Amino acid sequence: MKCKIMHESKGRMRVRFCIKRMTLKQADIAEYSLSAIIGVTRVQVFERTCDIVIAYTCPREEIIRQLSAFAFDDAKNENLVPECTGRELNRQYEEKLAADVMTV
Repeated sequence: MKCKIMHESKGRMRVRFCIKRMTLKQADIAEYSLSAIIGVTRVQVFERTCDIVIAYTCPREEIIRQLSAFAFDDAKNENLVPECTGRELNRQYEEKLAADVMTV
């Protein structure tokens, strides 16, 4: 997957995928597949900006190699994601809360 490193410090990298939009399913696939890398301690996916924050203890080159080989449509990555994740439920409540606030 083509991506750009937005910010980097020791053991932490913020990456932006070069895509216009990321669906909730794609965000879950990215989160679970990147979390499965040995040496990755934390992954945060921001689907609205297509950003991913990766905290790691493995060599930097390993993270870059895994990011370049990553694909959303890979069946191996899709199998890592459980059927129910909190991302979609959180989005529904967030939109409901925003609608309630805007109507008041």
